[in-house]
Amino acid sequence: MTGKRVTSEIVAVLSETPFLRRVELASFVPVSVWGVYKAMDRLETAGLVARLPNTPDVRRHGQRYYLTPSGIEEAARLGESDVDDVLRSRPVSVQWQKLLLERLDALASVYAVAAAITNDSIHVRVRLYRAEPLDASVILPNGKNLGIVRWGAMADRTAFAKRMQRLHDGPLPGALLVLVTDEVRLRYALRLLTRQRVPTFVAIEDDAVSADSEQPVWQRPSTDVRFDMNSIVRRASTGGVIANESHLYRTTPPEEIRSDVWLYNMPAHRLPATLHPTDKRVLDVIADWPGIRTENLRRLLDIKPSHFSQVLRSLRDARLVHRFNRDGNRLALSDRALGVLARRDRTSVGTARNRWSIEEAGTGKVHPWSDVPGRHIRQLLRHIDHTDAVHTYLASMAASARDEGWNVVQLDPPHRASRYFMHQGGQRSVHPDAFFMLRRGDETKAFFLEWERRAVRPSTMKERIAPYLRYYSTKRPLDDHGVTPTVIVVMEDEGKAARFGRTATQEMAETGIQMPLIMKTAPRENEAGNRRQAGSSSGSSGLGLRGLSSRSNTSRRPSSSAKVSS
Repeated sequence: MTGKRVTSEIVAVLSETPFLRRVELASFVPVSVWGVYKAMDRLETAGLVARLPNTPDVRRHGQRYYLTPSGIEEAARLGESDVDDVLRSRPVSVQWQKLLLERLDALASVYAVAAAITNDSIHVRVRLYRAEPLDASVILPNGKNLGIVRWGAMADRTAFAKRMQRLHDGPLPGALLVLVTDEVRLRYALRLLTRQRVPTFVAIEDDAVSADSEQPVWQRPSTDVRFDMNSIVRRASTGGVIANESHLYRTTPPEEIRSDVWLYNMPAHRLPATLHPTDKRVLDVIADWPGIRTENLRRLLDIKPSHFSQVLRSLRDARLVHRFNRDGNRLALSDRALGVLARRDRTSVGTARNRWSIEEAGTGKVHPWSDVPGRHIRQLLRHIDHTDAVHTYLASMAASARDEGWNVVQLDPPHRASRYFMHQGGQRSVHPDAFFMLRRGDETKAFFLEWERRAVRPSTMKERIAPYLRYYSTKRPLDDHGVTPTVIVVMEDEGKAARFGRTATQEMAETGIQMPLIMKTAPRENEAGNRRQAGSSSGSSGLGLRGLSSRSNTSRRPSSSAKVSS
């Protein structure tokens, strides 16, 4: 292929799929990687393309390329159309540019999955969407097409279910690929998508973006078989419909994306391309655990103090994090940060702020805790002693798990740890203070955490136990997690913990329903002095993994005998 033909191919692809890396671009055009590198150097020298850095996580980094105004003029010339037609029909206008930069990390995952579909004989096209249920369609030369949907961390189950219902009611692609953030969401998505009318495959995002076309990381509803991308392409229907989205009515030529802007003044849509992976990780964890103390956050993330201080300084310079005092140093996201995360995950910015904002609208000032507008974070701050106790326990657990060789593969806050299930004809639920999953080699353990202060009488203890007994009377614990979770109940008084354990054993005996249960007693330092002990990873507030039975977490059914210890 001549150099001129290569140039025209690359310009055409970048006009349809902006912000590709050069390695990904080589999957979309019939040119070798080396040929793409040389062609991109020529295009950049000619001022037809420009680049910006993007590092979604520590494993993926590089430069992403987009067409400049001169490049758009070249695309119009090659397509024998005018610039206005290109701006209206392709995602290159300033309006599209802003939207794609807001979703840049999610877009990187979509492109990685699309690139895995290609091989030496197949070169695909990708169509991006603004508001359709699909994030993108991947179009193959043989007419097949595969739709990609990403379920981000900020989007809750209801939002995802509504999005899938919209997709189900409209035109469907030949196959559906769904990316999720963790194993619990993977299992929920598999249950939800059993009635989809096209072959549907679900994978954990980290696995999917790092897999090649021959690695079996995708699962289908109602089967334990795993699929690789080659077999998915073979199973895709030939009758799939490519969703069409109306063109933008008003468009503006793209602007130069400057890299010399101070973080404080940088537009919010530019931040995903600017922030480092550790910055993004800290934002996600603060979003999960708002009001967390700085030391507990550092221990959860296992970051060195000097590096952690630099990260917090950078996030505060970018106006993304508030550091406020409520019995000590605490962290919460700004409205600006909530908007960044919500737009990345295609969920409502207004809903995110209604739940988690601590700012006076439009001022950037932090409200007193009793007046914060976010209804969820207001509850957490109102019960700050309980919130602190949970955060401190989890920080200690994470440090203790790392010391014993475990990886914390999932750590869910209360709003994601809740489980909903059907029991005796009605919907029931459990609402733990946290859920976490640990893995070491082939062994996996899962836990619900209940930090209990109010259950001081047998009647109250029975009320706390009842939802879990209903949950463990069903198959859902194993279906939801792949292993049967252990319920950890932490109490501050040894006598109350012993009584709770006896009450739980009695209730299990009377109902005939058994669940793995561990009683823990919190150290008295948690009331005040444990803040000064945050650097220590030992103590009775730790998980004590060596004392837990792995049997209750690997059985195919809920355990037939309770494990109650203190």
